[in-house]
Amino acid sequence: CPCGSGKKFKHCHGALA
Repeated sequence: CPCGSGKKFKHCHGALA
């Protein structure tokens, strides 16, 4: 999932994200 500034995207990091 994309790393955006949104609260639901804040935990999305890494190659698998």
